[in-house]
Amino acid sequence: MVLIFDIGNTNITAAVFKGSEILFHFRLRTDTHYTEDQYFASVKAILEKNTVAPQDIEGCFVGSVVPDLTTVIVRMVEKYFSKTPLLLTAKTRLNITNMYRNKS
Repeated sequence: MVLIFDIGNTNITAAVFKGSEILFHFRLRTDTHYTEDQYFASVKAILEKNTVAPQDIEGCFVGSVVPDLTTVIVRMVEKYFSKTPLLLTAKTRLNITNMYRNKS
């Protein structure tokens, strides 16, 4: 299973995938004052509610427009999931075309 975070200015949208199937998705409030421990407590509760254990997560992706929170989520993933997340940025090569004027 793969855990994906889309960190926005108001919410963090997250989803758990198994292959190409979305098992479930959820939202967390974007709060730059939260620590990696606080975010993990929320994520862990949601995972467990959906019968997914943290050790079931095999990989992680993070996309973000909130640099301060990117660091917090990356630290959370490294600390509690023992994974190094792949960061998706404007420079990440994907097989899609970014049509935004400001690619960041």
